[in-house]
Amino acid sequence: MLDSLYRLLAYPLTLFYNFSGSYILAMILYGVLIKVVLFPFGIKQQKGMIRQARMRPKEMAIRKRYAGRDDRKTQMKLQEDLQKLYQEEGYNPLSGCGPMLLQLPIIWVLYRIVYEPLKYIAGATAEQCRQMAELAGNIAQTKFSSASQVQFLDVIGKNFAAFKDGVDGFADLFPTVEDYSRFFRGFTLFDVNLTKNPSSVLGQIGENWVEFFLLISIPILVFAAQYVSMKVIRRYSYQPVQDAQAAASMKIMDFAMPLMITFMAFMFPGLLGIYWIVNSVLSMVQQMLLKKLYPIPVFTEEDYKEAEKQINGKHKPVKKPVGSKKKNPKSLHHIDDDEQDERQQNDKEGEQE
Repeated sequence: MLDSLYRLLAYPLTLFYNFSGSYILAMILYGVLIKVVLFPFGIKQQKGMIRQARMRPKEMAIRKRYAGRDDRKTQMKLQEDLQKLYQEEGYNPLSGCGPMLLQLPIIWVLYRIVYEPLKYIAGATAEQCRQMAELAGNIAQTKFSSASQVQFLDVIGKNFAAFKDGVDGFADLFPTVEDYSRFFRGFTLFDVNLTKNPSSVLGQIGENWVEFFLLISIPILVFAAQYVSMKVIRRYSYQPVQDAQAAASMKIMDFAMPLMITFMAFMFPGLLGIYWIVNSVLSMVQQMLLKKLYPIPVFTEEDYKEAEKQINGKHKPVKKPVGSKKKNPKSLHHIDDDEQDERQQNDKEGEQE
């Protein structure tokens, strides 16, 4: 069943490849198509951010009411008031997770398609792919997986006759070596085989400097594209109120996430690195377009003051304990007044005894 789904989703990629003759260009066009298909979910996310942004003045007023206190009861009351605000405004904090989670299986399917071009582009069967992986492993004295066909495409090109004789139905897929060469050229750029891992050329600059610099530059560009993409998307998106700890974590993620993907780009075929670069650029363009079509509301100082009046008008004034010079009460909110009065009463009874 999954294989049928993969083939269905691979069909547009096959059309783009047959049209362009380049797997790289086909991936770019396919990435654009995916963004177009998922654009309605991006609109839904953007509208969710707008709804959240409209609550900012009231949210800031609530946070200001409890500012300067980090005890458990005060923080619980803060979260309770924020939840009431969300309910009144009809906002669900988890509403933006749905569109994001929906994209994950689609991205996973795309990765499988990219890794298995013999199966989803050339139309080879699962058994043919298994035989090709086994034969390529015997020739290269290593082990290849039929689910990672990009790793042995060059082995097939260098040993075409062996595969034509040793794989059932191979001649139907590629009748001549010229047919396979035409297929394989779709995975090259400046005659560099992009099915290679950038890590495989480390220390080999003298052998083929064009191949070395092109493959090594891919992970570097992946990091740059991912880092800039995160910054741009954050700039053109609504950013909720964060405490110091959350802000610090966000700064760490600005480097940790691009570094993680860069490491993967070193270890995976350069072809996937190019897809990550393209996807990062497309994500930036999409967010900039969404910001243009559905702008995030901006508020003035008067808006914040008006919201503060509305919020404070819903609550009773904070009571201050009388006759006590003790500082640092447990909470500024009236929910702890009874506890404060009881503590004062106990102190008085102790003095009388």
